[in-house]
Amino acid sequence: MPIVLVHARALLADSPQTAVVRADLRDPASILDAPEVRAHIDFTRPVAVLLFAILHFVPDDKEAEEIVSRLRAPLVGGSHLALSHSYAGDMTGEALSSGRSVYRAATSGSLTPRSAEQVGAYFEGLDLLEPGVVPIDAWRPEWPDVEPDFGRPGLLGGVARIR
Repeated sequence: MPIVLVHARALLADSPQTAVVRADLRDPASILDAPEVRAHIDFTRPVAVLLFAILHFVPDDKEAEEIVSRLRAPLVGGSHLALSHSYAGDMTGEALSSGRSVYRAATSGSLTPRSAEQVGAYFEGLDLLEPGVVPIDAWRPEWPDVEPDFGRPGLLGGVARIR
Protein backbone atom coordinates (compact mmCIF):
# COMPACT_ATOMS: atom_id res chain seq x y z
CA MET A 1 0.00 0.00 0.00
CA PRO A 2 1.45 3.40 -0.90
CA ILE A 3 2.90 5.29 2.03
CA VAL A 4 0.51 8.23 1.55
CA LEU A 5 -2.47 5.96 2.27
CA VAL A 6 -0.85 4.50 5.38
CA HIS A 7 -0.05 7.99 6.61
CA ALA A 8 -3.54 9.34 5.85
CA ARG A 9 -5.23 6.42 7.60
CA ALA A 10 -3.01 6.89 10.65
CA LEU A 11 -3.78 10.61 10.81
CA LEU A 12 -7.53 10.00 10.47
CA ALA A 13 -7.79 6.93 12.71
CA ASP A 14 -9.58 8.93 15.42
CA SER A 15 -11.95 10.62 12.98
CA PRO A 16 -14.95 8.30 12.49
CA GLN A 17 -16.60 10.65 10.00
CA THR A 18 -13.62 10.63 7.63
CA ALA A 19 -12.51 7.90 5.27
CA VAL A 20 -9.51 7.36 3.03
CA VAL A 21 -10.15 5.53 -0.22
CA ARG A 22 -7.63 3.97 -2.56
CA ALA A 23 -9.23 4.61 -5.94
CA ASP A 24 -8.50 5.99 -9.38
CA LEU A 25 -9.98 9.35 -10.35
CA ARG A 26 -10.15 8.12 -13.95
CA ASP A 27 -12.66 5.52 -12.70
CA PRO A 28 -15.20 7.55 -10.70
CA ALA A 29 -17.18 4.40 -9.88
CA SER A 30 -14.16 3.14 -7.94
CA ILE A 31 -14.57 6.19 -5.71
CA LEU A 32 -18.36 6.40 -5.48
CA ASP A 33 -18.84 2.65 -4.94
CA ALA A 34 -15.99 2.18 -2.48
CA PRO A 35 -17.27 0.63 0.77
CA GLU A 36 -15.60 3.40 2.78
CA VAL A 37 -17.49 6.04 0.80
CA ARG A 38 -20.83 4.24 1.02
CA ALA A 39 -20.35 3.82 4.78
CA HIS A 40 -19.66 7.51 5.35
CA ILE A 41 -21.59 9.47 2.73
CA ASP A 42 -25.37 9.50 2.37
CA PHE A 43 -25.97 10.54 -1.24
CA THR A 44 -29.67 11.10 -0.52
CA ARG A 45 -28.61 14.22 1.39
CA PRO A 46 -26.62 17.25 0.21
CA VAL A 47 -22.88 16.62 0.10
CA ALA A 48 -19.91 18.34 -1.52
CA VAL A 49 -17.52 17.03 -4.15
CA LEU A 50 -14.14 18.75 -3.87
CA LEU A 51 -11.82 18.47 -6.84
CA PHE A 52 -8.94 20.70 -5.84
CA ALA A 53 -5.82 20.78 -8.02
CA ILE A 54 -6.39 17.34 -9.55
CA LEU A 55 -8.22 17.60 -12.89
CA HIS A 56 -5.22 19.23 -14.56
CA PHE A 57 -3.44 15.87 -14.19
CA VAL A 58 -5.97 14.37 -16.62
CA PRO A 59 -4.59 15.34 -20.05
CA ASP A 60 -7.64 14.46 -22.14
CA ASP A 61 -10.33 17.17 -22.05
CA LYS A 62 -13.22 14.76 -22.72
CA GLU A 63 -12.02 12.39 -19.99
CA ALA A 64 -11.80 15.25 -17.48
CA GLU A 65 -15.35 16.34 -18.41
CA GLU A 66 -16.61 12.76 -18.00
CA ILE A 67 -14.98 12.43 -14.58
CA VAL A 68 -16.72 15.58 -13.33
CA SER A 69 -20.02 14.49 -14.87
CA ARG A 70 -19.89 11.07 -13.24
CA LEU A 71 -18.93 12.48 -9.83
CA ARG A 72 -21.79 15.01 -10.09
CA ALA A 73 -24.37 12.39 -11.09
CA PRO A 74 -25.33 11.11 -7.61
CA LEU A 75 -25.55 14.57 -6.05
CA VAL A 76 -28.94 15.80 -4.89
CA GLY A 77 -30.20 19.38 -4.74
CA GLY A 78 -28.34 21.49 -2.22
CA SER A 79 -25.07 19.63 -2.83
CA HIS A 80 -22.02 21.53 -4.01
CA LEU A 81 -19.22 21.06 -6.51
CA ALA A 82 -16.00 22.93 -5.75
CA LEU A 83 -12.86 22.71 -7.83
CA SER A 84 -9.63 24.39 -8.70
CA HIS A 85 -7.67 23.91 -11.89
CA SER A 86 -4.43 25.22 -13.38
CA TYR A 87 -4.61 27.71 -16.22
CA ALA A 88 -1.96 29.28 -18.38
CA GLY A 89 -3.17 32.86 -18.35
CA ASP A 90 -1.62 34.70 -21.28
CA MET A 91 1.22 32.19 -21.64
CA THR A 92 1.42 30.77 -25.13
CA GLY A 93 3.79 28.85 -27.36
CA GLU A 94 7.35 28.61 -26.14
CA ALA A 95 6.69 29.85 -22.59
CA LEU A 96 3.90 27.32 -22.08
CA SER A 97 5.99 24.51 -23.55
CA SER A 98 8.95 25.47 -21.36
CA GLY A 99 6.77 25.52 -18.24
CA ARG A 100 5.42 22.07 -19.03
CA SER A 101 8.96 20.76 -19.58
CA VAL A 102 10.09 22.10 -16.20
CA TYR A 103 7.08 20.52 -14.53
CA ARG A 104 7.63 17.14 -16.22
CA ALA A 105 11.29 17.15 -15.20
CA ALA A 106 10.37 17.71 -11.56
CA THR A 107 7.48 15.23 -11.29
CA SER A 108 6.28 11.94 -12.64
CA GLY A 109 3.23 13.41 -14.35
CA SER A 110 2.13 16.10 -16.70
CA LEU A 111 0.00 19.17 -16.21
CA THR A 112 -2.74 20.28 -18.58
CA PRO A 113 -3.84 23.86 -17.96
CA ARG A 114 -7.33 24.71 -19.17
CA SER A 115 -9.04 28.01 -19.93
CA ALA A 116 -11.61 29.72 -17.74
CA GLU A 117 -14.26 28.68 -20.27
CA GLN A 118 -13.21 25.01 -20.06
CA VAL A 119 -13.21 25.09 -16.26
CA GLY A 120 -16.55 26.91 -16.26
CA ALA A 121 -18.06 24.11 -18.35
CA TYR A 122 -17.62 21.72 -15.40
CA PHE A 123 -20.31 23.78 -13.64
CA GLU A 124 -22.78 23.81 -16.54
CA GLY A 125 -26.37 23.48 -15.34
CA LEU A 126 -25.45 24.35 -11.73
CA ASP A 127 -25.85 27.58 -9.77
CA LEU A 128 -22.35 29.04 -9.88
CA LEU A 129 -21.63 31.04 -6.74
CA GLU A 130 -20.02 34.49 -6.80
CA PRO A 131 -17.46 35.46 -7.87
CA GLY A 132 -17.71 32.64 -10.44
CA VAL A 133 -14.73 30.91 -12.00
CA VAL A 134 -11.83 33.19 -11.15
CA PRO A 135 -8.20 33.00 -10.07
CA ILE A 136 -8.30 31.62 -6.54
CA ASP A 137 -6.81 34.76 -5.00
CA ALA A 138 -10.01 36.59 -6.02
CA TRP A 139 -11.99 34.32 -3.67
CA ARG A 140 -10.69 35.97 -0.52
CA PRO A 141 -13.78 37.35 1.27
CA GLU A 142 -11.66 39.77 3.31
CA TRP A 143 -10.53 41.35 0.01
CA PRO A 144 -13.84 41.98 -1.80
CA ASP A 145 -12.32 44.44 -4.25
CA VAL A 146 -9.63 42.12 -5.66
CA GLU A 147 -9.82 42.25 -9.44
CA PRO A 148 -9.26 38.83 -11.04
CA ASP A 149 -6.12 38.75 -13.19
CA PHE A 150 -6.77 36.17 -15.90
CA GLY A 151 -3.51 37.09 -17.66
CA ARG A 152 -1.31 35.62 -14.93
CA PRO A 153 -0.92 31.81 -14.85
CA GLY A 154 -2.13 30.06 -11.71
CA LEU A 155 -5.19 28.29 -10.37
CA LEU A 156 -8.80 29.03 -11.20
CA GLY A 157 -11.45 28.14 -8.67
CA GLY A 158 -15.20 27.86 -8.59
CA VAL A 159 -18.03 26.63 -6.39
CA ALA A 160 -21.53 25.76 -7.55
CA ARG A 161 -24.71 24.48 -5.95
CA ILE A 162 -26.71 21.65 -7.46
CA ARG A 163 -30.35 22.64 -8.02
